[in-house]
Amino acid sequence: MTSTYNAPLSSAEISQIWTTYQEDTASICMLKSFVKTVEDPEISALLQHALELSESHIPKLTNFSQVKADLYLLGLQKQTLV
Repeated sequence: MTSTYNAPLSSAEISQIWTTYQEDTASICMLKSFVKTVEDPEISALLQHALELSESHIPKLTNFSQVKADLYLLGLQKQTLV
């Protein structure tokens, strides 16, 4: 027998989603800047990989937060930077 009960997220779980989202959006901004200025090809490859990972997290976190907790996340964006 399979249970279909979906417990609401706790405040600790919601704060972890929000914190991860904030960290990833900040990382994306920094990594994009680093990728533009890095000279070492090995470091460039590592930075590019880190950027791709952070960018792949954003849609997952956004979707999960909207479906499970009815949250709409807003993080650091290019327009936010001066």
